[in-house]
Amino acid sequence: MIKRLFFLLFIVLFIQTAYSDEGMWILPLVKDINMNRMKELGWKLSADEIYSVNHSSIKDAVPMFGHMCSSEMISADGLLLTNHHCGYDYIQSHSTVEHDYLQDGFWAMSRSEELPNPGLTATFLVRMDDVTMRFDSVLSDTMSEHSRKAAIDELSQRLISEATDSTHYIAEVHNFFKGNVFYLMIFEEFLDVRLVGAPPESVGKFGGDMDNWMWPRHTGDFSFFRVYTAPDGKPAAYSEKNIPYKPKHFFPISLKGIKASDFAMVVGYPGKTDRYCTSYEIREMQEVINPNRIKLRGLRQEVMERRMKDNDTIRIKYSAKYSTSSNYWKYSIGQNDCFRKFKTLEYAQAREEAFRKWVNSDSARIRKYGDCLSLIEQSFTERRQLKNAQQYIYETVYNSIDMIGLANEMFSLYAELSNPPDERFALKEQMDQFRSYMNTHFRDYDMQTDKEIALAELRALILDVEAEYLPYVVLKGLKKYKSFTDYLNYVYSHTIFVSAEKLEKFLQRPNLKKLQKDPGFEMAYHIS
Repeated sequence: MIKRLFFLLFIVLFIQTAYSDEGMWILPLVKDINMNRMKELGWKLSADEIYSVNHSSIKDAVPMFGHMCSSEMISADGLLLTNHHCGYDYIQSHSTVEHDYLQDGFWAMSRSEELPNPGLTATFLVRMDDVTMRFDSVLSDTMSEHSRKAAIDELSQRLISEATDSTHYIAEVHNFFKGNVFYLMIFEEFLDVRLVGAPPESVGKFGGDMDNWMWPRHTGDFSFFRVYTAPDGKPAAYSEKNIPYKPKHFFPISLKGIKASDFAMVVGYPGKTDRYCTSYEIREMQEVINPNRIKLRGLRQEVMERRMKDNDTIRIKYSAKYSTSSNYWKYSIGQNDCFRKFKTLEYAQAREEAFRKWVNSDSARIRKYGDCLSLIEQSFTERRQLKNAQQYIYETVYNSIDMIGLANEMFSLYAELSNPPDERFALKEQMDQFRSYMNTHFRDYDMQTDKEIALAELRALILDVEAEYLPYVVLKGLKKYKSFTDYLNYVYSHTIFVSAEKLEKFLQRPNLKKLQKDPGFEMAYHIS
């Protein structure tokens, strides 16, 4: 499971030749840390106009789009602007061979033509509370990592309950600066977000992978959505009775353009920064993580490209999957190029050497910090093979094989079926949840494409990872069958997880033993 990361930060890019700056900052800290410098460089507004809990501010016009992207409110009637690649999955979900919105674009000519997107949300920050002192009171340097995590989880749940009790808000606790600072973040999440317009791929993905993660950009990377609420203004699931959201703040659009030396900044949800990582982490990214991602996603994309090339049905089904895969494939290529170009590893090593000199100049610091870098280095050295295997399994199995991904969704139902018949209290609920996921899954699934991806990825896993790290079920398949191709042919021809009809038949009469014997479920169970 991928845990959502909620970071409302802002990035300041001062477009000036002589005076430039950059960085990522937490909004509540802007007033004390950044405001003077920002004003020197042309910022005209106050810190309260960026972030305030007492009146509308810029933060109220910047929702998180679908838990993964940033977006901006640009009208009083809920119109939202985001990237084309952020809206891509939803454009694809409405596309058919007859109505190919991916290739042709889509524009709603009226509110009634806007397209609903089940599961898509727009999440607005209400406030951020620094709760570091609450955590300092329950944490200590002598705690084990297990005890520390348990204490953090327990207090986080308590803080979340306190903050959201008797409200319609949601909340999460996140740490910054490697667990030294904790913030409680309160959000208002809207559940009805409709597609309004998107350019054709020739504009929205202009340049394709070649242009991605390269600057200056040349693509028209935008799409429009609209946020809707219940008639009372509260979040609500899709309904024809819903009305456009009235944002607390929205950005007026200027047609004046920009010129050199203008102040520019971005407010949004960029994820995280690795600015403070050690040289050992950089080396791991440069020599293990990025090369693996480039190779394994490249294999997957070669299969998808070949299958999509001459079949419009498969092209539409796999367009979003290809886009998702290629995004960080290209990111890894670009990051490694920049590591070399800007000598990032050498910079980190020089910073660590300066730290060593600072430590060694004082006996008290030697006692406290003398072995910290050597311990970090030892940790990364010892885990290198394991990290390689871990990433291979993630990229070749979890992130590639849709059949296994669907079987993983059956685990909760499997746990319920493992109970005595008279204690299967959540059986219907689990079946309904799986059925809903299954129906969405098969809308964008092609068994032959999935099998060819599985064959390419698992071959790489077997060739490149030491046998001691290979999953049991893979070793079993290699031993039992003449070739791994024969094993995969058997799995795909005998599992129920490649057919909506077979799965629906199983759901009509769910049986634990049948599930345990299913080769697709066995593969998923032993690899997870």
